[in-house]
Amino acid sequence: MTLILKSLTRYSDFLKERLFGLSNPQGNHGESIKEAHFHLDNTPTHSYMRYLYKYPQRKFPYEDLVAENAKRGKTDREYQLLDTGVFDDSRYWDIFIEIAKETDEELLFRATAWNRGPEPAPLHIIPQVWFRNTWSWGHESVSKKPSIRQIAPLAAQSKHWKLGDRFVQLSPSPAIGKSGQDVQPQMMFTENDTNYKVLYDGENSQPYVKDGFHRLIVDGERQAINPRCQGTKSAAWYAFDEDDGVAAGECAVVRFRLSKKYEGYLDEELFDDIIEQRRTEADEFYWRISPLPMADDLRNIQRQALSGMLWTKQHYYFIWDQWVNGDPGKLNPNMFKAR
Repeated sequence: MTLILKSLTRYSDFLKERLFGLSNPQGNHGESIKEAHFHLDNTPTHSYMRYLYKYPQRKFPYEDLVAENAKRGKTDREYQLLDTGVFDDSRYWDIFIEIAKETDEELLFRATAWNRGPEPAPLHIIPQVWFRNTWSWGHESVSKKPSIRQIAPLAAQSKHWKLGDRFVQLSPSPAIGKSGQDVQPQMMFTENDTNYKVLYDGENSQPYVKDGFHRLIVDGERQAINPRCQGTKSAAWYAFDEDDGVAAGECAVVRFRLSKKYEGYLDEELFDDIIEQRRTEADEFYWRISPLPMADDLRNIQRQALSGMLWTKQHYYFIWDQWVNGDPGKLNPNMFKAR
């Protein structure tokens, strides 16, 4: 099971869900992320995690970053996102993402997006939950395919043969416009399957594929998502666009939780209290690591350095026999190996 946060601004052509970077041949110094992101906090148990992403309000300069870095040699400095001018006049969002554990099985998520620009700006925040597609490999019985379905206006239930049942519970976001109406998310569902028609001019086995949310939000294709509100990939679309969007200097807040229990609604006050408690516990933990007198700046540098190592841990899921023999019904990898 995977959780991720998508976002979209006024001038975006794509839903932003991953960090953008250059591949080894594209970068003048090899692979390089071209973003402004910061690992602010984390604990060894991941009881509290905090991350900052600076999201431009202008169109993200994908082509400019690729083209300009391609012109530069190994002795030249890299062309970074800040060099493009996309942050000029402070037209960007500071999006703080916090994750806290109520228990080992209860995860709380809070995204707070501050408009640092000089005028109101719209923003769309789309938290997602989906299952990694292993059912198409051919190693598991079809009966083991997981599912996610809507069970209430702001809740969905996931079922997995090994993980059991989980519930995604969302909260309305505080109003940003003159109407005073809370921002209610739209629940969306599709399948986490490749769109073979778009990529390879082939045929899809069913009409709802993994790019369905992009096609609905960006392209307006309402038929791209499953009207039965079920699938293996789900999302909640928060649109902060009333009265031209979030006012300058103000913020939009999204709260949701992943839980083994369903309580019918999300208690925002209790939710925030738990997050603040975990942040306080993280403060105490890092104070014990460095109890000696230290300047606040140095203490913060050490904490963010340790946080970065915890945020960027990697797991390599390597199954030898599947790698050697390939998946059922697919070409055998041994056909392409040099003798």
